[in-house]
Amino acid sequence: MFLPRPSAPLPSRQDFDPHGGDLDALCAWRNFGGLSLAAAYEKFLTVPESYQEDFMFMGCRAFAYYFPVIDRYLRTVTLGPDDLGDCEAAILGSAVAAQFGWNGAVIPASLRAEIASLRAFVVENVARYAATEKERRRILREWRRVAEELAKKTPDTSS
Repeated sequence: MFLPRPSAPLPSRQDFDPHGGDLDALCAWRNFGGLSLAAAYEKFLTVPESYQEDFMFMGCRAFAYYFPVIDRYLRTVTLGPDDLGDCEAAILGSAVAAQFGWNGAVIPASLRAEIASLRAFVVENVARYAATEKERRRILREWRRVAEELAKKTPDTSS
């Protein structure tokens, strides 16, 4: 169910915190460092509202490895009848967009394609994530930022 990723080596602490000493990146390392994709997904499912921002602050290499957690979650989650939030779809969109802004960020072409596919899915299925029009607009605004980042000219990032 996950998009292909090597089983080893897992992202290192430096992959999570490439600039050294970023407290948010180190928090992401404490939460996800050393976990397989399956284990990371299971952990994320326990409290997505607590782990969603970790994807915003982990370094590019760690993000590239763990992106399938976001992808699988957003392709499978739906709003429950009593939910008033947005299933974390807006914050996860913000996290994805933020990855493009890291100093020295390199988003490989293969990951850009995965991000583009997920962005299209979220936009086409926004009603499954939010009960109110206001929340749906918020989700769409964050994923529009993702589209803008994807559209920017980047150096050759094939792989």
